[in-house]
Amino acid sequence: MPLDRIDIAILETLQKDGRIPNAALAEKVG
Repeated sequence: MPLDRIDIAILETLQKDGRIPNAALAEKVG
């Protein structure tokens, strides 16, 4: 499954803040 723009944005966010909660990450995805 290739990375789409959303996946890349998530990876960039995780790289910037590794402490981001899963709930906050889910909100970014949703």
